[in-house]
Parts: sequence; C-alpha cells; structure tokens
Amino acid sequence: MNKRGDFDLGSRTITSIFKVLFVLVFILYLGIIIYQYRTQEMNLYPLETEILTAQLLHQCITDENIINLDKFNQETIQNCINKKGMGFKLTLTDLDRNLIKNQINLMPEYLNSLYPICDIVKHKTCLVKNQLVSFKDKDQINPGILKIEVIFENV
Repeated sequence: MNKRGDFDLGSRTITSIFKVLFVLVFILYLGIIIYQYRTQEMNLYPLETEILTAQLLHQCITDENIINLDKFNQETIQNCINKKGMGFKLTLTDLDRNLIKNQINLMPEYLNSLYPICDIVKHKTCLVKNQLVSFKDKDQINPGILKIEVIFENV
C-alpha cells in the first residue's frame, strides 16, 4: 500500500467535510434572512399619509401652491381623494391657531365627533401631520397650518 495515498485520501475527506459544512452554514444563513424578511410586518401608513398630503396640496385644494379656500370643501376633496378604508379630517388655522376652515371625510362612525379624531379612535391606525402652508383669504396671502388627521382601517 501507498502511505502517501492514504494521507492524501484523508486530507481530501477533511477538506470535503469543511466545504460541505461551509455550504450548509451559508444555506442556513440565507434561510434565516429570507424567513425574517417574509415575516416582517410592513407599516406603510406613514407613507400613505405623505402621499395623501402631497395629493391634497398639489392636486386638490391649491392653486400655484397656495390653498384656495373655495376648493377647500367636501365635494372637491371627495372627488379628488376617494380611498376605501381611509378617512381624514383637515383643519386649516392661521399661525395663531385661529380656525380658518375645516373639512371632514371620515368613516361614518366618527363623522359627528367633537373631539380630536386620533384621541377617540379604537382599533384603527391614526396619524397626525401638521403642514405649514399658505392660503389666500380676501385677495391676501397668509401663512397657516394644515392639520391632517388620517384614520386607516387595520387590515
């Protein structure tokens, strides 16, 4: 028998075992990453709120980035934004927090609420966003704050 051949066979076996272990560890690592990615919960509500804000301010209620108070009404807003499972309340105030105008497009159970919407909502996701805006009132452009309260049905 060739002793050198026996050593060569043994070293190839050990090398092969290490290669197989490396491949198994790599496959296990990929499996863990894929599992975590697939089970991760995606929270898209903040993104939807940003999209709603952009749509309101650039398509629905503004003329040249200035809120037109004539367009700040229920009909215009409902024609522009009609998404099932989402409701919102818009409140326009001046910088001293004096109410200029508000509009509500909410789910029926919250329509007559006198309280801040996000404080009374149960079992739904609610987000509030304040946006610095300009509005035109009696041919004068004033700064103001548009408060957007958005309610999402939890799916």
